[in-house]
Parts: sequence; C-alpha cells; structure tokens
Amino acid sequence: MSNKVSIIEYHYVRDLKNSRYPEIKGLDVGLFKKQLDFILKHYWVIRMEDLIEAVQFKKKLPENALLLTFDDGYRDHFEFVFPILNSLGLQGSFFPPVLAVEGRKVLDVNKIHFVLASVSDKKQIIKDLFALLDIYRKEYALEENSYYYNKLAKPGRFDPKEVVFIKIMLQKELPFPRMKNHFPENYIWIRNK
Repeated sequence: MSNKVSIIEYHYVRDLKNSRYPEIKGLDVGLFKKQLDFILKHYWVIRMEDLIEAVQFKKKLPENALLLTFDDGYRDHFEFVFPILNSLGLQGSFFPPVLAVEGRKVLDVNKIHFVLASVSDKKQIIKDLFALLDIYRKEYALEENSYYYNKLAKPGRFDPKEVVFIKIMLQKELPFPRMKNHFPENYIWIRNK
C-alpha cells in the first residue's frame, strides 16, 4: 500500500477525423482506448472517493494508484469517454465549468481552441490580431505589436511560439472585458469561411 497517486488529466477525447474540428489538439478515441489498456496493465485505477478517504482518513492507496480526470465537461466525455469507462468498470472524475453548464456558453478558452483548429495559417491569426490592435491602440492605450509578440511568443511545452502568443494574448493580455466588444463574437466562423 502507498500514499502516492498519479493523476491523468484529459480534455478533448473524440473521434477526431469525424469531428467538426479534426485539427483540434485532442486525443483520438482509439488512442484513448490504447492508453487505458496500458494503464490497466500498469496501474490501479482509483475513484475520487478513494483519494478523498486517503487524504481525510490517512488511508493507504494501492501501489501504482492512478486517478482519471476529465476537464471542461465536453460532450465528447459523455458520448465517448463515459461508455468506454463504464464498459471497463472504471470511474473518472469529470469537472465541467459552471459558466458553460449553467450559462450555456462556450468558454473563451474553447473558442480559442476552435479558432486554432480552424485556421491552418496561425500567422494569419496574428496578422488579424495586430490589425485589431492597430485600430484600438489609442482607445485602450495598447503597446506596440512588437512589444506583445516579444513578450509572449515563447515556445511552450506543447505549442510553438505563434500558438502560445495567440493563446496568451487572447486569454490574458488584452484588456478584457472593455476591449472584448471589438472582437467579433463569431470570429471563428469569419476566419473559417
């Protein structure tokens, strides 16, 4: 027995080639099944309740304990993940965001994923961002485009520098919500045409 646990966090798990966004950074269902085969050979999949008991009551976990988690409550999780886990007798912990569920809204982070999956030329997205920054520079006291690019465009663990720049710029750097009104709500669909 142990008090160590590995936690795997999944996001998009879908039939990528038949999805609306086949280029989205996600895991294909077939590869997910292969990962589960590997996990079942090398780990003991626990439930969230097991982890809570281990923390609260100092109970030991099995050797090679592993917790499966699924962020953002995607439809993919209900359509693909849940039936697979159920057929294997496994439990995962799902974490849907309140705003998406109660507000029935697509989160900005997901909109950014959809844009990135829809536009093959990421440099075009950057050009579009720069054009909008140029338009609103005075109104919002924005820095020069090169300032933002030099500050944010650093390659990440999973993304090239252009993608990191787009993500951080749209998620954190722009002075939202004041500026948000100037970025088309349907930017995804405009760029996709």
